[in-house]
Formats: sequence, C-alpha cells, structure tokens
Amino acid sequence: MPENEIYIGKNGCGVPESAISRPGTNNIFRGGSGLSRLAIRTSEDDIYIIDADTDGFFFEVSHIGDTIDFAATTKGWHSNPDSRHPDLYFSHLAEYAIIYFQKQGFTILAIRDFWDSQLEGLGFPGNINYHTFCAALAAISDPTDEDLQQAAATTVTGILAARLGYTEIIFNNIVFDAGHQPVSVKVEFRRPDASKNAPDI
Repeated sequence: MPENEIYIGKNGCGVPESAISRPGTNNIFRGGSGLSRLAIRTSEDDIYIIDADTDGFFFEVSHIGDTIDFAATTKGWHSNPDSRHPDLYFSHLAEYAIIYFQKQGFTILAIRDFWDSQLEGLGFPGNINYHTFCAALAAISDPTDEDLQQAAATTVTGILAARLGYTEIIFNNIVFDAGHQPVSVKVEFRRPDASKNAPDI
C-alpha cells in the first residue's frame, strides 16, 4: 500500500483508493479499519469488491452504455439492521464509481436499479430499497405517477442519485399484486440534462 493511502469510506475506514483507481486490479487488500480483507477486481466496465473472509458482504458496480447498475451488501437488515461492514460504505463507493468511469472516458447519464420482494438477502440494497419504497406507498391505495416518483426518491439509491444530480425518475416496469402492493420495480434515475456529464464530486 502507498504510505499515505486514501480510503474510500470514512474515519480512516474503507477501501484503499489505490486498489480501485484504475482497471486491471485483481488481488486481496486490507481494508482501512484493519478488520477486513477485501478481494478486489477492476476493469474498464466494472468494480467488484467482496469480503475475502466473511460471506455475504460485497459491492459491485458496472456500466452499460451511459447507465450504471449497483449491487451491494454492506449492512445488516432483518436480523440486525444496525450492523455494518467495517470497510464497505455504499454511498462513498457509489460516488467514487462515477468518477472512476468518467476517468475511463464514459459519460454516465443514469443510475439503474431493480427492487424485488424476493431479494431477501441481509442488507441487499434492492431489498432495503424495496421495503422503503413500499412503506412510502403503504397509505396510498391507487398511487399516481407522482406518488411513485416521490416514493422512489426516499430510497437509499434515490437519495444518493438526487445528491449526484440524477433527479429525473423513470420507471421501466412496475409489477403490482392483487392488493396493489409493488412486487418488483425497475427504475432509472437520470440526469435532467442528458447532454452533460455527471457532476464532479
């Protein structure tokens, strides 16, 4: 590790920047907390980080065209929602990922996500987003497009996307059950001005 390593996280914890700053990494690194070993693989098209010793914790981001997709488990959910991985910070890594892809020459115009009632892995953001989305709609029997957009904006991904300037919410597909409860949601958070790159962070 470089002597003055920068960690993508907070309070000295996180993923070493030198390990994810360029394509071609494929190795195991110590997290900033000193409590985890992280298997990291990078290419022009994706970043994949998994805890080398503890099953279940990971962060992955990939780009297809002008869109990026995230998947991660960085926190507990059902059994212990307050637990978290010592070095995987979803929002910090997601923000860094946009910078990473910009450095490769890509323009990122949208963040795409998929939320589903079947995604029950602890801490999986799709699962957390799904429950947050449904909770925001719980008191609405026949949600309008505006209701759906406001609900999506309250999710982890929605809050992150808004902070980064991806404020236009487009639903590619929503499946409801007989009780008008969302079963699965495919959504994109896009930049209102698609002619410009993602904002500097």
